[in-house]
Amino acid sequence: MHYLGHRKGHSAGHRDTTGPDLFAEEVRRDAARHLPEHMIPSTFTVLDALPLSPSGKLDRRALPDPLPRTTSAAPRTPQEELLRALFAEVLGLPGIGIHDNFYRVGGDSLLSIRLTKRIRSVFGIDLDIRSLFESPTVAGMAHYLINRP
Repeated sequence: MHYLGHRKGHSAGHRDTTGPDLFAEEVRRDAARHLPEHMIPSTFTVLDALPLSPSGKLDRRALPDPLPRTTSAAPRTPQEELLRALFAEVLGLPGIGIHDNFYRVGGDSLLSIRLTKRIRSVFGIDLDIRSLFESPTVAGMAHYLINRP
């Protein structure tokens, strides 16, 4: 998780049209130019200021818990329904949309291993972790499973 200070307007009277969500998305796009998808933080939280302890150091305990943003796109097939349940189970989320990127809603390399093992056991197929890096959404993984060699 990464915390960002909120960017203020450029001058007095200048309306800040970026907003916290757009600023976080700008940082995500910049990170994507330099890092592989699985290394980009899953959540960016924009703060007006970082909380400080009385000694002037960052007070990590006072930072808010970042919440992953998920969509509500529903599964279209029984296979997507099953995959969605596996993604949500491994991520520890109550639900996940079929177009939500595994890594953007809290997934990491260790959870990737756990998810690929779960998919292997439930579907009874041979699946490597690279498949999840290439198809990190429920819809993408369902498509991959249907069209795999």
